[in-house]
Amino acid sequence: MDNPLDERFKTLSDGWQAFIQAPNAPRLCRWTLKVPEYWMVDTLLSYENGPEAHTDAFFVTLRSPCRSASEYWLFLANELNSWANAYATNEANSAKNLRWTNVFVASSTDAPGRFLRMLGDFAEMMTPHLRGPLVLSLLPGPGTDDGTFSRVLFQLMSQPLPASLRLLVRDDVAKPALDSLAKSLGKAMYTQFMDMRLPEYVTKITSGGDPNDPANKIRAYQKELSLALAPNRKDIPEGERIAEHSLKLCDEQKWYSLAASIHIALAYAYFEVKQDKEATARYALALDITEPAYKNGDTYAGYTSAIAWLGIASMEERNGNRAQIEARYQQVTERALAVQEPIMAVNCLKTLAEWYRKWGKHKQENDQYERIFSLADTLTPTQRVYVKLPEIGTAYYSQLSTYDQRRVALARLKGLLGEEWMP
Repeated sequence: MDNPLDERFKTLSDGWQAFIQAPNAPRLCRWTLKVPEYWMVDTLLSYENGPEAHTDAFFVTLRSPCRSASEYWLFLANELNSWANAYATNEANSAKNLRWTNVFVASSTDAPGRFLRMLGDFAEMMTPHLRGPLVLSLLPGPGTDDGTFSRVLFQLMSQPLPASLRLLVRDDVAKPALDSLAKSLGKAMYTQFMDMRLPEYVTKITSGGDPNDPANKIRAYQKELSLALAPNRKDIPEGERIAEHSLKLCDEQKWYSLAASIHIALAYAYFEVKQDKEATARYALALDITEPAYKNGDTYAGYTSAIAWLGIASMEERNGNRAQIEARYQQVTERALAVQEPIMAVNCLKTLAEWYRKWGKHKQENDQYERIFSLADTLTPTQRVYVKLPEIGTAYYSQLSTYDQRRVALARLKGLLGEEWMP
């Protein structure tokens, strides 16, 4: 098997078959992995519903972060709703003749029950067309609280689930967060270590041609830099050494956006160890690259500038510089809008509103909320939940002082979040 990706597909399909054939028919599969290999399993799963699938299962992967139970249930309900609606729409003209009629969930109180009903509806819709089990892959994103995620999984496993449904999660093999859950669920949960052999994979793909080829060299540098700056290592001198070689190569090949991202990675590493002077210098170097490129029409460079400005804003927040905090977040907001990144813009406006509230500037606080609600019209229901629009609406509503203000605000927020939403 010469293709290194095919070898990883075989690891995945073998692992899945081991779960399916395990005694006692467990419903929940936990794959333990090395954290740097998470992305590889995520990527491989994305192929499994297509013509090149290596298993007979149908995977629905939800990636919402699990920060609190009530928020996570709401995220799950709306992410599943969006996923199912998109799939049914895409298959509308096929022989499957799928129809999905569920709607956006606005209330966290209703979310667990609505999510379970949606699971049942989706399983009922899909079962006639499945060759194997329906698999709900819960791969929560950054910011996830492991204890909360474990409790949600236990609650989910305690419910009557569709007969065709199986659950798939991942866990850190070095510091497993779901061992207590495994003990509680007993035979209902299956655990297997998945060794994706990432270093071997990287070696193979970078040695597939001339080792002096610039593309192969930069891949190797990127891998080395990410390892040097990893949270459990944070070897900044080594990162600087690797960056020097990487930046020289980027300059030779005119890979300007990549060079900017290298400066930003080092800046963030310096910020984390509170070396603000060095962080500022690296952010400035990144902006020296991205701003001229943006003015020449490179939209991605403009987005990269916004990332650098957010890093600088974080330093200003730590130093308590009011004028600079305000200026930076306004700057990022305008750039996010210019490069059509509404989620980034909403998050910046929300942060500004929170700062204005702390500073007692209530008119400016309300101005940010007004801009958020105008932007919310352009977001999908799932994006509205992801940016915490229900919580933003509650914060806005709670600081209004008159009946008329609240009446107008409530009508507007119900229009965005659904008639059942209440602050």
